[in-house]
Amino acid sequence: MSNLYDIGRTGLQSYRQSLAITGQNIANVNTEGYKRRGADLEELAATKGSSLDVGMNAGMGVRVNQMRRAFDEFLLNKARSATAFAESSSAYVAAARQIENIMLPGEANLGNSIGKLFESFQQVSSDPGNMAGRLVALEQSKQLSDTFLQLSSLLNEMKLGQITQADYLLEEVNLLTNELDRINTQLATGSQIKVNNSLLDARDLLIDKINEYVQVHTELDQRGLAKLTLGNGANGPVLVSPEGAIKLGAVEAQGKLSLVLAPGVENILTNRITGGAIHGLSSSYMTAVDMLQEVDSIAFTMVRDINAIHNRGLNVEGKPGGDFFKSLSLDLSPMSTNLGSASATIDIIDPTAIELGKVTFTYDDAADQWTGTAPDGSAVVSGRNKVAFRGVEITFSGLGRTFDQFVFDPVAGSARGVTVALVRPEDIAAASPLMVSENPGNKSAVVIDALPATAPTTSSLPLIKDVFNNGFSAIGATEFLTGGSVARIPPEVSKIDILSLARQSQSQFGLSAADLGNAGVITLNYDTTQNNGTVVSETVTFDINFQAVKGYSGAWNDASQIAELLNRGIVTGTIASSGASTTLSAMGGFCSGATRSLNFSHTDANFTSASVSVSTGGSIAGVTSTKVAPATNVQIFTREGRHIAGTTPDTAAITAYQNAMTANNGFNVGASYVGDYLNLSGETGYLGMTVKTRDETDMVTKVTQSTGQTQAKFGVIDGVDTNEESINGLSSVAQTTNYQMSIATPSVTYTKSLNANELEHPTDVSVAKAMIEKFRADAPIASIVGTAATPNAGDSLVLTFEGKSYTLVVNGDEAVVSGGELGRLTAFFDVDKRLHVVSNSGTIGKSAIDVVVDNTNAENVSVAQRLGLMEGLTKVSTRFSDDFHHVEGTGTSGINNTVTLEFSGDDTYNLGFIFDNKPNSGSGAATDKEISISAAMSGGDASAIASAINAAIAANASEAGGGASLSGIASASASGSVVTLTVTDGKSLEVLRSGSSLSAGSGTVVVTPVTIGTAAKTLKEAYVSPGFDLTLEDNLITATADAGTVEPTFTLSGSSLADQYLKLEDLPEEELIIFLGDSGPRRLTMAYDETPLTTPVIQRDIEIRVKDVDNKIVEIVDVETQTSMATRTLDADDAATAAGFTFSFDGELDADDKFSVVSNARGIGDNRNLLAMLGLQLGPSGVGTTGGFQKMYNNAISRLGSLVQSGNLAEEAAISLKEASIEAEATYSGVNLDTEAANLIQQQQAYQASARILTTARELFQTLLQTL
Repeated sequence: MSNLYDIGRTGLQSYRQSLAITGQNIANVNTEGYKRRGADLEELAATKGSSLDVGMNAGMGVRVNQMRRAFDEFLLNKARSATAFAESSSAYVAAARQIENIMLPGEANLGNSIGKLFESFQQVSSDPGNMAGRLVALEQSKQLSDTFLQLSSLLNEMKLGQITQADYLLEEVNLLTNELDRINTQLATGSQIKVNNSLLDARDLLIDKINEYVQVHTELDQRGLAKLTLGNGANGPVLVSPEGAIKLGAVEAQGKLSLVLAPGVENILTNRITGGAIHGLSSSYMTAVDMLQEVDSIAFTMVRDINAIHNRGLNVEGKPGGDFFKSLSLDLSPMSTNLGSASATIDIIDPTAIELGKVTFTYDDAADQWTGTAPDGSAVVSGRNKVAFRGVEITFSGLGRTFDQFVFDPVAGSARGVTVALVRPEDIAAASPLMVSENPGNKSAVVIDALPATAPTTSSLPLIKDVFNNGFSAIGATEFLTGGSVARIPPEVSKIDILSLARQSQSQFGLSAADLGNAGVITLNYDTTQNNGTVVSETVTFDINFQAVKGYSGAWNDASQIAELLNRGIVTGTIASSGASTTLSAMGGFCSGATRSLNFSHTDANFTSASVSVSTGGSIAGVTSTKVAPATNVQIFTREGRHIAGTTPDTAAITAYQNAMTANNGFNVGASYVGDYLNLSGETGYLGMTVKTRDETDMVTKVTQSTGQTQAKFGVIDGVDTNEESINGLSSVAQTTNYQMSIATPSVTYTKSLNANELEHPTDVSVAKAMIEKFRADAPIASIVGTAATPNAGDSLVLTFEGKSYTLVVNGDEAVVSGGELGRLTAFFDVDKRLHVVSNSGTIGKSAIDVVVDNTNAENVSVAQRLGLMEGLTKVSTRFSDDFHHVEGTGTSGINNTVTLEFSGDDTYNLGFIFDNKPNSGSGAATDKEISISAAMSGGDASAIASAINAAIAANASEAGGGASLSGIASASASGSVVTLTVTDGKSLEVLRSGSSLSAGSGTVVVTPVTIGTAAKTLKEAYVSPGFDLTLEDNLITATADAGTVEPTFTLSGSSLADQYLKLEDLPEEELIIFLGDSGPRRLTMAYDETPLTTPVIQRDIEIRVKDVDNKIVEIVDVETQTSMATRTLDADDAATAAGFTFSFDGELDADDKFSVVSNARGIGDNRNLLAMLGLQLGPSGVGTTGGFQKMYNNAISRLGSLVQSGNLAEEAAISLKEASIEAEATYSGVNLDTEAANLIQQQQAYQASARILTTARELFQTLLQTL
């Protein structure tokens, strides 16, 4: 009975609970996120209490096992994925429609504005002189500028709006993820047996909402805790986990709207946005960026292409058009992730050559270079510090780090920068600057059309400023590994001097600090090739031990100390073969030192080996390099192949040149070798330029000859032929100043040489000075000596000597000579107030120092008289050093002055003697102390000569003209061939030739001052002038022939490190190519004048001539100079580009046809330039093309329309899928009232039945009780 009661009771309780659950479902039928509940009932099995209970196992009733929550993860995830896609599509379509409205606002769209601008251009083209049409065109240009600006502003605002909306949605997402994290916490701390279904409903609802904003992948653990990852897979970034939630933020990066995890903290960028409203915003943001890029591209292309053509045209005043729109700024931005300190600047080289498309520059530390790549990953350009490409030049500075990047985007921001540059309608350049016409004599009816080339071809060759130093320097010369095209001379260079250098042999030492301090002996082994080809080997050692050089212990701390001592000759060396001492300079060497580097160079020898001993033991070997000579031949070409300077080629060389004329070598496509202008100047030169070439001798010497005069000019190439050292001690140059000069007359030739070691610091002037002094050393010195002078203060006297005029000015006790050849004459007063004027070296033409007597300068005679150089109108005679020998007195009374005269052989000698500076001349003749003799030596006995001297001394006072008594003043004695003169009281003596001849034969006399001890001098026959004077002015030696004689002939030679010298002047305003041969050292140095091209290059008038009608070859000739500038073969369209023009022909050419392309100076009424601009509207579009703005706009609009249309279709499909997925999931987990009503009836009936069981049980129990 109890079992029946329990069964009824458990049934009543179970169905009461089931009714409650069904009621809960019905009550929450409209609750968002509510998942249907259900009661799982199970039987209560019977238990056997005792042996009496056998068979009583029918059961104990029913109970609710668990409250079940309707949940299907697969259906739910499918619904969420569909929802995320639908939300993304809806957000994208809404934004795309806004972008479409911006791009197509109605009639006032960009396409219509472009069309109206070109319609206005068409009106101007139809009547170029009409100012009304020009004014309309100018206003339409401004309207287009405003349209670009408005469109750019709206699209940028759209982008900002997308970011703002994304930020708002992400705030919602962050709130939802925080709430989900809270629920995760509650689930983690709740009962693991009795799950809180309300929390699970809240969890799923939060995930559904998060998924609407940003698609997530959900994973649930056993406790129901949710882990959300971004994207549609489990590998995305974790957004929510049992450990917590991570905030999301939005950021604009590289033209994309991206999510950032933990903004402000970790700032981790992620691209795992695969769905949700934010994904739609991100996609629409990229569409806005793309549309802005399209608009910027249209703006950039329009400004570039219209400006390019407008610049070529002429306005109504005949002036160059200039820019139609103001130039756009180019964007070059560093990446925010750069770690280095590198910066970059950009310079526009050619605006017309700039192309669309970003270029990203990435730094490679290992290669130490920046590499630019296009968006598709292809390489564009690379370089270390500077790159030039697509009309721009980018310079990098600072320290880069690997993976540092700069992005060059030429079009970014172009739309907002479009501004009309023109101010007046008259400034619209409608006219073409060219007038094209056919020669009236043409036999054919061919018509020509020509326009300036839109974009001149650029060259990959470096400019000379990027390769060479501007200034001659053998140390700073540029050496190339191979020959061929090496650099280009830009149009702004007006003058250039190029030297091709040989390379001297060098020996290089790299020393450690210890080796430098302990350096001992430097040993230099070298070979010298003699003129006959014989090679002579020599060894020279220099002891540079610090103790040996300085005299005290110590150590060198810098190699420059050693170099200086060697170069100055303070440390001398020893020649091994002879043991003789020498200096580094004397052996032809020079040294450069810095820090621990030491370098030796030699003028012409070859170092074979070199070493430095070290006091601590061992030695350091030097690295030697051989001499390379002669220098490499240099050629100068135009980019069209015109050979304008260099060496004359043979047939093989011409073929090699033609083969080298490729675009890679800097030549224009189609360049053809022409040597008609090689080394010519002026009218016969290329476009009137001047070309001067010199070989090694011509570079440093030059001879010019005219009637009665020959001139020699000497030069030194400073920095090339002088001693030069590098600042780092790694190179040096030994001076190569060796010269030879020969002067030939019909009867004799004089030759002198000048070596490098004879000039410490050679210059043009010092070389000429040293050379003329070599010749003057063989000639007598000229002098005049006056009587005692009585000058007035400031007396000025004009003298002539060797055909030059000199001025002598008296200043107190001094006399100063100026004018003429600098330093040629010296003047002074002796103790007797006699004025001496002396040439500082010999006079080749035995020229007299003469007082100028001229009626125009009467005062000059008076001054000469006061200075003792004239007595009355009689001038003092010029004396020449070969005529006499003056022996100074001892200066002490009582000490005799002894002089010996040694006669060379038996002969009759004519001698004069002047004692105590008293010559027999002028007013002093009556008191003179001058005698003369003519006596013979016989049998080697000079006694007769001594007797004649003594007799003349005794007779001086009684001579016809009078004279001072010489009694006791002087006496002579003979011993063999030597006569000894003794002058008392140490008075001076002068021995001179008497008359025109010293002896009857060839006898000479050696005069030796015994007491004074000065040098002896040999008196011989008088020096005879060769018939010319030799004078010097700066670096110019001039030989002037005597009257009635022929000017002498000069032969000069000189050596230089440079073998070839090209001097180009009046260069044309076009690029030239420097081309090197393959042999030789390939070393160049140059100096050039660069004049910025501040004004446009004047287009030359040209004539196009048919050169080969069968092969369609034409020649472009400059009209003014008749210079052939280029040769071209016409293409299939009978067109070609050359000399800055693009020309085409219509018709069949004839062999004699000629066509003119000349300047259209005024351009009034001409519309051809504007027609070219009109062609841009619908021209081809794309990379490498010009124009096509209307196509570009139409393509952009078409693409946007396609995006909007496809977005609409995608949205409709996504919404349908979303609704179906949600319906499927709701069918399974949602509340269905019909089902719940049926459940309610069923459960109510079961409940009633359970109640009836209880009633029945009670009735049975009551009956049983009553029975008992």
